[in-house]
Amino acid sequence: HTLTEVNGAGFLFGGIDLSKPPGPNNDLYVADIDEDRVTWRKPAVSGESPVPRWKHTATRVGESLMLVFGGFFSSTTRLNDTWVLNTETLEWYQPESVVRTQQGPVDLAEAKDDEDDEARFLNVSKRDYLDELGSGGDAAAAGIAPVDGNAFAPTPRGAHTACLVGSDVWVFGGYGGQGFSRRDFADVFRFSIESMAWERVAAITGEPPEARSGHVSLAAKHRMLVFGGWNATSRFNDLWSLDTEEMTWTRVEGGEYGTPRWNHVGLAVPAVP
Repeated sequence: HTLTEVNGAGFLFGGIDLSKPPGPNNDLYVADIDEDRVTWRKPAVSGESPVPRWKHTATRVGESLMLVFGGFFSSTTRLNDTWVLNTETLEWYQPESVVRTQQGPVDLAEAKDDEDDEARFLNVSKRDYLDELGSGGDAAAAGIAPVDGNAFAPTPRGAHTACLVGSDVWVFGGYGGQGFSRRDFADVFRFSIESMAWERVAAITGEPPEARSGHVSLAAKHRMLVFGGWNATSRFNDLWSLDTEEMTWTRVEGGEYGTPRWNHVGLAVPAVP
């Protein structure tokens, strides 16, 4: 699941629950945080909710919005849809620029029963994303073209990171693929909060990190810091910096720390002199 702070409250969304059999959900809970206590509630929401998922990202943007991207519905169904929650009105919606690239609403029960109709269930694509399997770890390099003016939304994935730097949400890595196959990614995308549209960031200089998932990404001024993670062959304890102004990757000297790890958490806090 994800837990995102917006205006002093925590918004918990999705994840795996103890249903029988265990599976993903699309529940939304709010933690109201006072100085000495936390009160949980499950509010009523309006609008069409995202389908159940886990290994997605949820990022605070602006004063009161939470941006949800991607994740997994099952071991074989990966998502690349984009949703926004207005935390003041508790309304779910999809940006118009993103909806233009998507198909109509999905009947969740019908989709669960029709495993062969995965592209329809994804509710995200008029494109054939199967070509990504030959892309050498770079999901966008498969030649997937933008639709209706929306530039290169990421292909279906989970266990990626999404980090707000300036007015853009930067997405790095994760893994996806068709069915039970696994394809680790080392690509970078950004979602503009101003235009509400995706763009693949291709013109980055410097040696990039290896493809990975389960890492953490943190914003440090105009940089995105990436630590750890893993892929099908390696585990990492390295630290990388993406300068979003100079568009340059740098491996941070002395950034290796501890044993390799993945599926951890990281938090950036202001430095105290």
